[in-house]
Amino acid sequence: MSAEGEGPDPSSGTANLVRLFTLVGGRTAPTRDVFTLLTMVTSVPSWQVRRDNLLPEHCRMLELCSPSTAVAEISAQLGLPVSVTIIMLSDLLDAGLILVHPPSPPSGPSEDLDLLWKVRDSLDRL
Repeated sequence: MSAEGEGPDPSSGTANLVRLFTLVGGRTAPTRDVFTLLTMVTSVPSWQVRRDNLLPEHCRMLELCSPSTAVAEISAQLGLPVSVTIIMLSDLLDAGLILVHPPSPPSGPSEDLDLLWKVRDSLDRL
């Protein structure tokens, strides 16, 4: 508690936990299981028309998603845990404000296997 008794002390970290809890409405899982760290997210052009019911963090996410941005990058830019970011992105997807593009698989076998072995050997020497 703070000295004035007005809630958690912001320096204790408790305030951040409460804030994150309120951002996601107490939920611990997204409504959709379509997000990975590499999933690309794009905001739809009409999102600015419907921003009245959005949290500031939602608006910032939508700004970051134009052009397409990876979930990991959105999380890093906002300074939010990935789990919270994914729950909030799931809300935006449910509202039709973003498009989700799964990561594309690698195109064939790795042609630079020798390079990977050299990197591994160099790491072993450290």
